[in-house]
Amino acid sequence: MKIIRFCVIAVALVALWGCGKEEQKREALPARVTTEVATRTTDYDQLVYVGQVVAESETMVSFSSMGALLTVNVSEGQNVAKGQVLATIDPASVKSALAGAKAQLEQALDAQERLRQVHDAGSLPEIKWVEIQSQVRQAQSQVQLLEKQMLDCRVTAPVSGVIGKGICHVGETALPGQPLMRILNIDRVRVSVSVPEKEYAGVSRATSAWLTVEALGGERFESNSLTRGIEGDALTHTYTVWASVPNPGHRLLPGMVANVRFGQQQATPAITLPVGCVQRGAEGNFVWVVKDGKAAICPVTVGRTCGNRIVIDGGLTEGTTVITQGYQRLSEGSAIKK
Repeated sequence: MKIIRFCVIAVALVALWGCGKEEQKREALPARVTTEVATRTTDYDQLVYVGQVVAESETMVSFSSMGALLTVNVSEGQNVAKGQVLATIDPASVKSALAGAKAQLEQALDAQERLRQVHDAGSLPEIKWVEIQSQVRQAQSQVQLLEKQMLDCRVTAPVSGVIGKGICHVGETALPGQPLMRILNIDRVRVSVSVPEKEYAGVSRATSAWLTVEALGGERFESNSLTRGIEGDALTHTYTVWASVPNPGHRLLPGMVANVRFGQQQATPAITLPVGCVQRGAEGNFVWVVKDGKAAICPVTVGRTCGNRIVIDGGLTEGTTVITQGYQRLSEGSAIKK
């Protein structure tokens, strides 16, 4: 019995010793973390959003009569001038009707001239004279109407601008009032930005806006005019803000994506870190940093919060590698792996 008890105790001690070894091995393994180098920047005090470039205004172009498209003289992206012919529809039916109306007008005018002598001689009842005059006016009105329809067989640009996408093609049937194409005014453009309602109050007409467009190699643009939407989105709880930007050379095009920053262009340079990596201990705030390949505690003093980052007022040297994720299981001197 004593031998069995001794064996059980021995097995338990071996198991505990093995567990201790495994725990030591686990502790010896480097902890995987995410790091960030502390750097002084000037854009921490700006609210950053993603916006989309839209035209300052757009004009829909359509025919006032129905017909098959005979020609389309422009293409997407083409600059057009006010009064330029954009497209035409087949005028054959209108032309035929106009020829008939002109023939009726000539007949009415001839009859009027023949009856004028009889009327002047007093041999024609007044009612007959009024009737022939009425026929002449009706024929004239019909000719004028069909001449207007002939003009309407072509559509001209009501304003100058750039042709947008969605152009109808030759052979399609144009209907009265149906959009044929769009003319965009992009001498100025607007950048549409959705701003969360809790940040909406911080954006006004006097707020500066700076845009960076990756499609143009990260080129920077300044907005000198903001317009705030008055209706919020009930699902996303956001409001639309439009930043108006001058666009000489038409380099900014509708549909381009822009990173929009609201706030001053320059601020006092400062180190900022993600809010979550700043810890609170018994002796104050601190962050975990990498020192000689191991984790170390660095006491810091913090300033105000800007979005999801916090300003570090002191205690942290620029260029220090700070652990921003994976610090939860660290202790002083822990080996780390990036």
